[in-house]
Formats: sequence, C-alpha cells, structure tokens
Amino acid sequence: MVKIEATADLKNLKLLTGFIESSLKKITSNFELLHDLILASEEIIVNIILYSYPEEKGLIKVWIFLDKNSFVSIVIKDHGQPFNPLEKQEPDLAASLDQRAIGGLGIFLVKKLVDDISYCRKNNSNILILKKKLHKEAI
Repeated sequence: MVKIEATADLKNLKLLTGFIESSLKKITSNFELLHDLILASEEIIVNIILYSYPEEKGLIKVWIFLDKNSFVSIVIKDHGQPFNPLEKQEPDLAASLDQRAIGGLGIFLVKKLVDDISYCRKNNSNILILKKKLHKEAI
C-alpha cells in the first residue's frame, strides 16, 4: 500500500494525480486500467478541492493498493463537508443540452470507469473507494 497526503488545492492536483499514475504503473502497464483509474480519481479529487472545503483548505489523503482478489483500490479521504456522490441523481442523457441540469456528469463518468465504487462517512471524514479489476493480461 502506498499513501500521499496534500492540501486540497488545485496547485496540488498534479502532485496527487502524478502520485496515482506512478503508483499504478508499478502495479500494471495496462493502458485502459491506468487511464480509467487516473481519470476517475482526478474527477473525485477536483470535486473535493472545489466543494469539500468552502471555508478553508483541508487535506486530501490517497491510498493505493492491490487486494488479494486482484482489485486495484484507490481510497480517497477528506475531512470536508459530508457528501455521498453515490446519492447524486443520474443525469438525463436523453435531454437536450439546454434542458440538462448543470453538473453530475463527472460522478456519472466515474461510475462508468470503475468496477466498484463505495462511500462512507466515518470519524467526520468522507471516504470514497474506487476499485477496478486487474486482469491477468494487465499485469
């Protein structure tokens, strides 16, 4: 397991996503898996930076590990405002652009990019876990 912690600031986005990318490259060379997990985690991190800490800058913590069932897991934790992205209503993709509600496509995209996503609120922290199966050919 590897871990990084940084202030929730757009200045740290490259640091966090770079850590995720380099850590994942130590696990797999599968481009699709790398792309999907980096894009999904970047979307979550940007949302935390923009919305989780409205009053002051807080921390974002990221853990990455490969579990015994060959799932790559990215755990993203913040101590900001409670927010469960899994409760967000799915966007109406059939609606025209001018009829669609603003926002919501990022979480929709994240759900499509990963095999499993879970959320919990524990000890005043938002904890989001993104999982994607590491197939044998992806090692």
